[in-house]
Amino acid sequence: MNIEAVEEFASHFDKTGLENRLLEMEGALTRNTDDRTEIVQGLFREIHSLKGTSGILKLDPVTVFLHAYEDALGVLSRSIHQIVGVKKNEVFDFFLQSLDLIERMLIEFANHPETVLKDQKQLFSFYIRLIVEGRQIVNHEEDYFHFSALSEDLF
Repeated sequence: MNIEAVEEFASHFDKTGLENRLLEMEGALTRNTDDRTEIVQGLFREIHSLKGTSGILKLDPVTVFLHAYEDALGVLSRSIHQIVGVKKNEVFDFFLQSLDLIERMLIEFANHPETVLKDQKQLFSFYIRLIVEGRQIVNHEEDYFHFSALSEDLF
């Protein structure tokens, strides 16, 4: 792992800002407020940008994880007009814990550039668990969110 690449990515990774936007998203989805589209799509764009940055910098484990994260956010982004509530609040835990994982990976790679993620058992199990949870959200979105029929007024 290239230490300069890790430092460059870390300079783009605003964990506190992302956490605040996730909390805004949680509030908007839970209360079904009018600003939910802007919040979700803004957050999606930020994660997409981070994924692109990690890809350019060849931080492969981070890129793979951000792809799974982006897919889960994509459920919200593409279905936001149909989502009228949240069935499982665990979806927000996934998004917040994912930021913790990214931070932990960056610290590990910065301190030990030669780290092979799968050799770090605790970190790797956290990584895999969250990827699996992200795929669950994508593959079983109806278990996580309340959907309404699309209104023709939207078109």
